[in-house]
Amino acid sequence: MIPELEIPHWADRHNYYWHSNRGPDDGVATTDLAKVFFDKCYVRPLVSSAWNIVNNEGHTDGQKADAWETIKKLDQKHNYSDNAVMLGGRLAQTAVDAVLIENRPLNLAIEESLKAAESYKVRNWDDGSDAKNLSLVKDDLEGVIKNSIEGIKEALFGKNQIIGEIELMGRLNGNLLPYNTRPDYDKCGDLKTKWTKTKKQHILKNGKMSVDRTPPSLPKDLSSGWNLRNVYQAAGFYALNGKKPPFLLYASKSDYRLFTPENCEQLQPDFLESIILRISQRNQSTEACLRMAQNQKELLGLQYPTFSNFFWKSAPPAYIEEAEKVWGDALNHAC
Repeated sequence: MIPELEIPHWADRHNYYWHSNRGPDDGVATTDLAKVFFDKCYVRPLVSSAWNIVNNEGHTDGQKADAWETIKKLDQKHNYSDNAVMLGGRLAQTAVDAVLIENRPLNLAIEESLKAAESYKVRNWDDGSDAKNLSLVKDDLEGVIKNSIEGIKEALFGKNQIIGEIELMGRLNGNLLPYNTRPDYDKCGDLKTKWTKTKKQHILKNGKMSVDRTPPSLPKDLSSGWNLRNVYQAAGFYALNGKKPPFLLYASKSDYRLFTPENCEQLQPDFLESIILRISQRNQSTEACLRMAQNQKELLGLQYPTFSNFFWKSAPPAYIEEAEKVWGDALNHAC
């Protein structure tokens, strides 16, 4: 948290300290508000308390064992929430930083990224899909890194110094809580990587099996779905960095595509301002829920989870079971 941004008591009592990108309102690439409340107001305090028990003296072996169970179930770094595609994105960004910011050799950056990929522990609950994707990510990684580097060079051509990922925090108009976002480069741009992915096979009309993978493709525009979610992210950069023109770079193993206000309607000022207004209005609705609810159960009772939402479906089974239990308790409390 940034000290000068005082948090109202009605947000502090729920451990809700800032807003973040939830994407567009189309439902496809939108983070369910119930999950936002679950993550920020229930999971994070519980995990923080569990780590405090594990890392400090004065707790019994039984208490520490219980704390570890909480960590393994709810901490995203320990509950197999991660996936190979997200890993690939992080490794590509790290390699770009190594080459363009730290001036390290490209071959060494690629080598270290591949080594890091080897140490990744695949999901243990998705019938092997993550393991297959990890193999494909490793195959794509060198090409994605090289194209990401070329794309960032183009995006930041003429800059004397490249600034890597930083945190931006500030209030949007009409909001009492701050908005938090993290641009990857120059306080205004983000790198989006595209990967070959595993695909469930089926029998074709000719009796042969369909292909078991989907090649990566770069978007032609940013008008909908996940690409529009990325525009919402860029709008947050724009709102908090002094209206600096944003860019979104998409890179695959074979090519890259750079979107800027010059070639993309969704990154032009008028469009960004309209999105910032929508974000602010939605944040006001969230703040109303926080003010209305006097405790955690009341807050959760105001938003029933849409478990079919992508962000719920991407969570491990034990995490979902905990959410179902928590909402059952919250709704019983409301009765």
